Amino acid sequence: RLIFDKNVILTEEMVEMIFKGGTENKEQIRMVAIKCVEQGNHRLASKLYTMIGEKKNGMKCLIKHGNINAIISFANQTKDEDIYTLAGNYLQKLDSSDEKIKKAIVRLYSKAKSWKKLLSFHFTRAQSYAQEFGRYDDALICLKEASSCSSNLSSQEAEELRNLLEQRQSTLERFMEFHNSIGSIDISSLENFCFDHLSQGERSMIRAGDLYALLVSHYAKSGNFTLAKAQLTSMSKINIDPYAFIDKLLVENVIHSTEDLYDDSTSEYSEQSDLDDKRYNN
Repeated sequence: RLIFDKNVILTEEMVEMIFKGGTENKEQIRMVAIKCVEQGNHRLASKLYTMIGEKKNGMKCLIKHGNINAIISFANQTKDEDIYTLAGNYLQKLDSSDEKIKKAIVRLYSKAKSWKKLLSFHFTRAQSYAQEFGRYDDALICLKEASSCSSNLSSQEAEELRNLLEQRQSTLERFMEFHNSIGSIDISSLENFCFDHLSQGERSMIRAGDLYALLVSHYAKSGNFTLAKAQLTSMSKINIDPYAFIDKLLVENVIHSTEDLYDDSTSEYSEQSDLDDKRYNN
């Protein structure tokens, strides 16, 4: 009673002394655990909750404590699907670039048989790789991993997700095919693909800068520097830095190749750029 009346700061040694003789009074242990939470001693609170079999509360306290190794270890010791899921959900909020954390999330969700959460995790990673970093190879791997999870879902739900994932995979594979065949692929197919995805905006998994870069590279490779320069102009109009997506030498080569033909303010390539913008907006 003194602990609560005087707000005594609890320590692990003190708690061990209190319950040294053992106790079957779960309510008493729970009250001490709550007091530990109030005092910010979440690790000790987790131990107390675990003593009375309240594993979920124990995990929630560890999550507040924030020790990643302790969280993963606790989940593995409990072998409880809900605990695995709680741990996986917490780890998803941490540094997404840490490969160890990514692997731990996959293991935890797999043990929990939380296939929809695991699918969502892989899909989110795919979007991040593609839209934030332009790492389309890695994005494609994540989409394939997500597809493998769909086989564990109910048939109707799995079919809908599988169709979406296959569509995204096809898009990335098509883009990579264009990227690996610069100057040797049908230009109309390339244009249709690029302008279609530019019109999708953020809904597309491919960054606008990479789509413009693809167009510039193909036009330049085929010697059509007027159209290549038009894409550079379009990029500038929507505040995309060409140098962030296109090799500096190629950009300068395109610019220099058109300097003698057109004046920047009234050039034919600007008119072409306006035409491309209309296609993009439509």
